[in-house]
Amino acid sequence: MTVEAFNALWQATWPETIPLYYTFRDALPDKWFRIHSLPNSQRYAADQEDWEILLHRQNTLITDVVGCDAPLLMVTYTHSQENDTTSAAEEPVTSITHFTFSQMAPINLYEFNPEHYCKGQFALPMFTELNWQPHQHNAILRDVANWELLAFFVSFQHKCLLAPYDGGMDIILADTATRDHYKAKYAAWLSTHESGL
Repeated sequence: MTVEAFNALWQATWPETIPLYYTFRDALPDKWFRIHSLPNSQRYAADQEDWEILLHRQNTLITDVVGCDAPLLMVTYTHSQENDTTSAAEEPVTSITHFTFSQMAPINLYEFNPEHYCKGQFALPMFTELNWQPHQHNAILRDVANWELLAFFVSFQHKCLLAPYDGGMDIILADTATRDHYKAKYAAWLSTHESGL
């Protein structure tokens, strides 16, 4: 997929926001829910048993939403204090070194949200294509869970965004009814906080 095709599909599917995972919840609240990766809202895996639970939950949910052998796009990025158009992964973590990425235009974060960002702050996004198979991408999920990688998965086919983070996963689905179905199905993995966080 070309950068132009990605941008066109993104604009057609999620015109309310930009391809940065932390914007999804506020921009698309009627399509959003969050699971926690570990019981009792534990944020980080402490041992092998925790890792097995974390990877089971994330793999199960992603596979349930998009299916096996599903074509996905993975978006990753870094931040810059200048309009630096060099690669967003100058020193990529091992889990993504075998992918070939397409570099997107820098995102001016100050223009996106001047109340939250300072002038000169940019996000440097890039994407790659992959096929989803359960547990085939555990190294990526582990790096995200350890806060060593910022990445999320895109399915334009299913109109969904799957954004793991260090503690859980934010999910954007096609509509409120679909969100409510999966939210009920995975109720045991939700936060007990009324905000869903």
